Amino acid sequence: MEYREKVLSLARVSPVLPAQVAKALNTNSLMAGAMLSEMTSKGILKVSNLKVGGSPLYFVPGNEFQLVNFLGNLSPKDREAVLFLKEKKILRDSDLSPLVRTCLRNAKDFALPLDVSFNEKKEIFWKWFLLSDKDAEVIIRDILMPSGVVEDNSSEEKVVKQKVVEENRSVLKEEPKQLVKEKSVSKLKSRPRKRVGKSRQSFWSKVESFFDEHSVEVIEKNSLKRTDFELVVAFDSPFGRIKYFCKALQKAKIKESDLSSAFAKARLKNLPLVFLSNGVLDSGAEKFFGLGLIFKRL
Repeated sequence: MEYREKVLSLARVSPVLPAQVAKALNTNSLMAGAMLSEMTSKGILKVSNLKVGGSPLYFVPGNEFQLVNFLGNLSPKDREAVLFLKEKKILRDSDLSPLVRTCLRNAKDFALPLDVSFNEKKEIFWKWFLLSDKDAEVIIRDILMPSGVVEDNSSEEKVVKQKVVEENRSVLKEEPKQLVKEKSVSKLKSRPRKRVGKSRQSFWSKVESFFDEHSVEVIEKNSLKRTDFELVVAFDSPFGRIKYFCKALQKAKIKESDLSSAFAKARLKNLPLVFLSNGVLDSGAEKFFGLGLIFKRL
C-alpha cells in the first residue's frame, strides 16, 4: 500500500517515531501507531527496546547500526556500560560488577547475551550488537583459552547465537530488608481512599478526551472497575475503517501479565489490541510491540 512505501522511505533514512510518521503522513499518532504496528507484525519493520520520549523506534531490518545514533537516549549509567562494551566488543559476565550487568541487561538493543559452554560449565558473555558471531567466537575462545594454554580437544566450546537470557534471573541482589520497606511504603501510600474517586473519574475523562481528539468511535464498553475498561473501538484509516479491542487501565506500571490478558481477550474477539494507560510499560512488557501492540500513554 502507498502508506507503507512512505513509511519505508522515512525509515530507510533513520529509525522513526510514531509522531514523525503522523506528521509526514498528515495523520494522528494513533493512526501512525497502527500503521507501524501492522508493518512490524509483517516483518517489514523492526521495533527497538530503546525509548525516545516514551516511544520505541521503528527501523528497517538490516539497519540496526542506525540505532547507535540514539545512544544518547539511554540513561547515563546504561550508556557508559554500552560504550564500554562497544570498546571491548565482548565482555565476560562474571568479570563485571552487578551495576554493569544490570545496565547491559537494560540495553537490549546494543548488548546481546550469549550462553557459552566450556569445560562442562556454562557462562554468559555479552556481545556488541554489531559484532559478527564469527568474530565473537574468536574473541571468546581467546578469553577462555589464552595463549600458552594447551587446548583440551575433549572439551567443546559452543556459542549459542543470541540466545535470550531470561530477564527474571537475579539482576542485582537487593537487600531483603529494603524490598520489604518498599512494599510496605507502597501499601501505606495506597490507603487514603477519599481521593480515589476523583482520580478514577478523571481517568475515564482522559480516555474520552483521547477518543474525541482522534475521532475514535466506541462500539462496546465494559466497565470492570472505575479504573479498568474493556472496549471495542473503531476509527478511520487510509485503508478503511479499523476495529480494535481497547484496554484502558489506570495503573502506574503495566506488566507483562496485564498485556497478556488483554491480548488473550483481543484474540477472542479476533481484533488487534490498543492499550491505553496513564502508566508506563514494565521492561518485560516491551516485547509485545513486536506482536502488533499499540500502546498509548494518556
